[in-house]
Amino acid sequence: MVGNFNGQLELQKAKDELEGCTFVSPSTKGCYSSRIALWIHYCNQCCGGDDKVTDSRLADYVEWM
Repeated sequence: MVGNFNGQLELQKAKDELEGCTFVSPSTKGCYSSRIALWIHYCNQCCGGDDKVTDSRLADYVEWM
């Protein structure tokens, strides 16, 4: 369960990741940064901070949400 998500650090990390990304348009970076921040939050809580994407993690992430 997402619970109380106040991910300022996760959001900043997501924005930093997207800063140099050229295949995401500037108009959609805000939407993607929020989604990435939630993924980082999940990884910090459930995966010891390892944010590698795998099929099983995506399935667990959906259940976690």
